Amino acid sequence: MSISYNIMKDFKGSLSFDVEEGVGTTFRAALPAAPLTKETIL
Repeated sequence: MSISYNIMKDFKGSLSFDVEEGVGTTFRAALPAAPLTKETIL
Protein backbone atom coordinates (compact mmCIF):
# COMPACT_ATOMS: atom_id res chain seq x y z
CA MET A 1 0.00 0.00 0.00
CA SER A 2 2.86 2.41 0.63
CA ILE A 3 3.99 2.12 -3.00
CA SER A 4 0.43 2.80 -4.23
CA TYR A 5 0.13 5.76 -1.87
CA ASN A 6 3.41 7.29 -3.07
CA ILE A 7 2.48 6.88 -6.75
CA MET A 8 -0.89 8.55 -6.17
CA LYS A 9 0.73 11.35 -4.16
CA ASP A 10 3.31 12.00 -6.91
CA PHE A 11 0.55 12.31 -9.51
CA LYS A 12 -1.78 14.42 -7.30
CA GLY A 13 -4.25 11.55 -6.98
CA SER A 14 -6.12 10.04 -4.05
CA LEU A 15 -6.89 6.66 -2.52
CA SER A 16 -9.99 5.80 -0.53
CA PHE A 17 -11.44 2.70 1.09
CA ASP A 18 -14.97 1.76 2.13
CA VAL A 19 -15.35 -1.27 4.37
CA GLU A 20 -18.66 -3.08 4.95
CA GLU A 21 -18.43 -5.87 7.45
CA GLY A 22 -19.62 -9.13 5.96
CA VAL A 23 -19.64 -7.61 2.46
CA GLY A 24 -16.09 -6.57 1.63
CA THR A 25 -13.87 -3.60 0.93
CA THR A 26 -14.09 -1.15 -1.95
CA PHE A 27 -10.78 0.43 -2.98
CA ARG A 28 -10.85 3.59 -5.10
CA ALA A 29 -7.92 5.22 -6.88
CA ALA A 30 -8.48 8.59 -8.55
CA LEU A 31 -6.08 10.52 -10.75
CA PRO A 32 -6.60 13.96 -12.30
CA ALA A 33 -7.39 13.96 -16.00
CA ALA A 34 -4.73 15.13 -18.44
CA PRO A 35 -5.64 18.11 -20.63
CA LEU A 36 -6.54 17.18 -24.20
CA THR A 37 -3.74 17.98 -26.61
CA LYS A 38 -2.64 16.62 -29.97
CA GLU A 39 -0.20 14.37 -28.10
CA THR A 40 -2.80 12.89 -25.71
CA ILE A 41 -5.51 12.14 -28.29
CA LEU A 42 -5.12 8.63 -29.70
